[in-house]
Amino acid sequence: RDFYLALSGKFFMVVGTTIITTFELYIFTDYIGQSTKSAANSISIFSSIMLFIGVFFALVSGPLADKLNRIKMPVVIATFALGIAALFPLFVNAAWAMFVYAVIAAFGNGLYNSVDGALNMDVLPSSDTAGKDLGLINLANTLGQMLGAIVAAAVVGSFGYRGIFVFAVIMEIIGGCLIFAIRRVR
Repeated sequence: RDFYLALSGKFFMVVGTTIITTFELYIFTDYIGQSTKSAANSISIFSSIMLFIGVFFALVSGPLADKLNRIKMPVVIATFALGIAALFPLFVNAAWAMFVYAVIAAFGNGLYNSVDGALNMDVLPSSDTAGKDLGLINLANTLGQMLGAIVAAAVVGSFGYRGIFVFAVIMEIIGGCLIFAIRRVR
């Protein structure tokens, strides 16, 4: 049960994140209204924020989770943080809202990436099938990225760019709740 909750939680988290990052250029040009040149500058800033803050929190969060002996809650917090991040560009179509998204999402991604592997190891059903089970978890990541890109196009086509952010929030809430439901890991 816990393994499938972790697997599903990861899948929903990845779909929620990918739906925004896949359309990043179009969010800056079509949704926010920047020129291609301005969007290129904004994407550089966005990417730098994601990189530096994400790496910082990845380096800090793993040892902190070990010290606190807590693995599940940091992953839940990270997933909900990704959902909260999507609220800023949902309500404000300005570059600064995407930069706020980047700060909060980088925190979430750094925290998630530093602790998620430990959570996945702790929920494996059996050491005899660890390779297969870890492959399934990796498949959730890969399929989440692929589906996120497909869903992004469908959502924009049906609901516009604001729909991307609504969908991302919903995916992150579902992912966080699934991970929160894990019983075996603290």
